[in-house]
Amino acid sequence: MPAGRPTTYTPDISLGKLIESRRLLLGMNKKQFCETLGVTPDSLRHWERDNFTPSGKNMYALIDILHMTKDEVMVYFKGSYHGSAFNLHA
Repeated sequence: MPAGRPTTYTPDISLGKLIESRRLLLGMNKKQFCETLGVTPDSLRHWERDNFTPSGKNMYALIDILHMTKDEVMVYFKGSYHGSAFNLHA
C-alpha cells in the first residue's frame, strides 16, 4: 500500500446526519419520507438524532431510498462491518 494512504475511512458526519441530509437532498419532508419508508415519525427522529440505528429491514429500505450501497453506509458504523443492522439471514 502506498505510504500516507489511510487504511480506514472515517466519515465527517454521523449515520443520522447522513439520513437527514440525503432525505433533504431528495426534497422529502419527514412525513413524506416516513410514508415512503413505512416507519413512524418517531423512528425517523431517533435515527436522525443518532439515538437508534435502523433495524436490518429498515436499513435495507433506507439504502434503497437514499440511493446508496451497503458498503457506502457501512462506513458510518465506525469502519466496522459488524453493525447489527446488517446481521440478517434473509
